[in-house]
Amino acid sequence: MEAFRPWRGGYLSKAQETERRLLARMACDVVEMLGHSMADLAERESSNAAEADPLAAYEAELSGVAGGLASSGRADPELADSERAGGRRPIDDAMFRLLPDMSEDPRQAEALREMTSASLSAAKAEHLFILWRSVNGATDDVWVGNEDMPGWISAINSIRLVLASRLDIQGEEDGREIYEVAQDITGANGKGNQREVQTPDELLRVLYTMVTWWQESLLLAARNKTPHR
Repeated sequence: MEAFRPWRGGYLSKAQETERRLLARMACDVVEMLGHSMADLAERESSNAAEADPLAAYEAELSGVAGGLASSGRADPELADSERAGGRRPIDDAMFRLLPDMSEDPRQAEALREMTSASLSAAKAEHLFILWRSVNGATDDVWVGNEDMPGWISAINSIRLVLASRLDIQGEEDGREIYEVAQDITGANGKGNQREVQTPDELLRVLYTMVTWWQESLLLAARNKTPHR
């Protein structure tokens, strides 16, 4: 995976097929948590209704660890439906991080959640579709247009929030420990001792570090971009 760099009309990066598939799968899982379907979002954008299901290539793969984002610690489906519909604070910590309270007052927070949760979930799902589309190309190139950049940042942040919940990251110290372990696994610690991921928890740590770094690289590219580009 390469850092994003400014390009005319947007930002360009590269990611290997395995990395892109993992990101696509995670985006699909978070969209599911929000009560939407990536296939429906893709069909809505496409004028060809007969096109094959764009998720078919991923259903048999990466359904274990990465697919566990939507299921690990997830609340009862009926409760989850009512949470998305509004009026009920999410039981699943990941859902609460995605759709946090908008007020410290419990009654006001409940009223605001009832009014806004459906529209916020839909907006986040649309943003995740932008990210999914960017990593679902035929090549390793990952393109984010200027107009898509805010949505792409929002989407990868949603994935980070879910990963942070699954890893029980509560503060900077937890994040630093996750980062150090991921560096040891990937060999980015300067010691040259890269090794294979051995447990689901280790994969989540690597994924969290990876998406955090990629998000920061796009933000840096945006700050460094000249106005006429």
